[in-house]
Amino acid sequence: MMNAILGIAGGVIGLLLTVSGFFIARYFNHQDKINDRTFDTFDKLNDSINNLNTTLKVMQEHQTGFEQKCQERHKVLNKQLETIKP
Repeated sequence: MMNAILGIAGGVIGLLLTVSGFFIARYFNHQDKINDRTFDTFDKLNDSINNLNTTLKVMQEHQTGFEQKCQERHKVLNKQLETIKP
């Protein structure tokens, strides 16, 4: 009688471990997919940040060029205005 109970208990415990192992493996696979999506999002975010940094550098260079042109034009206009003064 005791052997039969222990045999059934062993089978039930084995079955429970199998079912719980299945759900744990399923959870890990699901979590891996979430992590992959998260890493893809981080990569895309890093690419966007790098592109924005490049854009800012280009805009700063253009701004410096415009400032230099503006200063040159102001010099020319100041000279012209000085020649007009009576």
